[in-house]
Amino acid sequence: MKKLKIFFVQPINNETLAMDMLGQQSRAFGYLKAYLDKYLDFKDIEYKVIQNVNELEKEKCDILAVSAYSQYFYHANKIIEKARELYPDLFIILGGHHITLVPSSLPDEVDAGVIGEGEETFLDLISLYLKKSSVKELKKELHNIKGIIFKDNESPKGAPVSINSGASPGPKKLGFTPTGYYDTNKKLVMTEPRPLIEPLDKIPFFDKMLSSSWKIDMDIRQTKIYNYIFASRGCPFNCSFCSAKITSNGRYREFSTTYIINEIEQILEILPDVTDIIISDETFGSNKKRLQQIIEQAEKKQINKKLSFNASIRSDLVDEEFCELLKRLNVKTVLIGAESMSARILNLLKQGVTPQDNERACKLLTKYGIESSYSMIFGTPSETEEDLKLSFDFILNNIRSGDLSSVCIAILTPLPGTYWWTYAKEQGWVDENNMNWTKLDNIFMSCIPSGVKTYQEWRDERENYAIYLNKYTIPERRFYDLLGQFNKKFTDAMFSKARWKGQDSI
Repeated sequence: MKKLKIFFVQPINNETLAMDMLGQQSRAFGYLKAYLDKYLDFKDIEYKVIQNVNELEKEKCDILAVSAYSQYFYHANKIIEKARELYPDLFIILGGHHITLVPSSLPDEVDAGVIGEGEETFLDLISLYLKKSSVKELKKELHNIKGIIFKDNESPKGAPVSINSGASPGPKKLGFTPTGYYDTNKKLVMTEPRPLIEPLDKIPFFDKMLSSSWKIDMDIRQTKIYNYIFASRGCPFNCSFCSAKITSNGRYREFSTTYIINEIEQILEILPDVTDIIISDETFGSNKKRLQQIIEQAEKKQINKKLSFNASIRSDLVDEEFCELLKRLNVKTVLIGAESMSARILNLLKQGVTPQDNERACKLLTKYGIESSYSMIFGTPSETEEDLKLSFDFILNNIRSGDLSSVCIAILTPLPGTYWWTYAKEQGWVDENNMNWTKLDNIFMSCIPSGVKTYQEWRDERENYAIYLNKYTIPERRFYDLLGQFNKKFTDAMFSKARWKGQDSI
């Protein structure tokens, strides 16, 4: 067989791309390539990560693999439609969070949607493609592949099967129902669920070179893509605004300590001048015993003297002992999801964390010389102006004192698979069967210092089409007025901080 060409694309909007919110692109593609390289007998494959459909117009591929989040699903649809128009015989695979959580939204142009963890399913799909003479022949055997959804126009109608369409199913109902037809009119078929990969170390390190090729025009960011690692998959917690627990089928799994250390050493071989590693776990350090084991192996190989680390942690983990562990590993920066400084609102967003935890963590991390960035969420139903003021004051006071290095601000958005999607669905504001997915876009306040647009530009876009959940407590116009007032004070505080440090800009 001739060389096989596989192109990957993860659509996002230009604003998110400019803010670097997703680390340039999904590392999932690097994992998919690495898995094929290790377990697929056929080796004559050319891989390429593309940014948009214009690159497809210049060069044809055999397989287009698309990964999409719900808030960017409309971008994915445009690319998929254009790709099908350009190349009717193209084999199109759709994976990622959105199709896992809302499988009923599978576009007509997609040949197979991958539900959940993708490596083994992708391997099976590519293996089947290599055995068949055409996509038409391939589709006759899709029933035999676990963990996918596809449209079957040949088989007789079957009885509808209720599958998870984005609603949060609760702890005892995580996962998806067995194989069967979901919709007798659309003829959607979901095959038997695919078990998660065990042991996790079976998955090879994601291909760093594939990921690095995505940002050829931004040298300042080009090396960043190399220095990500994952120490785990899933999340041990269950925040109401996040679907991580569901997309991982309710499981939290950890790579072995040896696996993690070996991957770090691989990065040092590829980039001997690299100075920092980003640990991309949803939450790092929740297993203190394992954290100690990682530190001991890092110290044994003097990795902590060669590199610094960045990680996302929870504030309720932070005490003197935890800070000492982070220092031993040479963690320089942490991101904490503080979410709110109102105890009542914080309890609606995540369990087990208090405003006192957020305040204590901020001060303790500064004491140990570890920079902390906080993420905050505004617009939670029942949030009052007094609740907002608690969060505003916390941010401004700690930016001015130097205890916070930066803040990422998001507006609570009802993403599929979360509690708030169910809430918005009950209010009649969302419907996965008739949804304008652009309404979930522009989650982040990109107007904060060094952002990509002014506050007014960002506000105009939000007010024109985005979903605002807290309609019954703070009117939407008033909410954006309050954010505008805060944004001005926050910008002033950040610029004052930059001048104090002798910087020309922030």
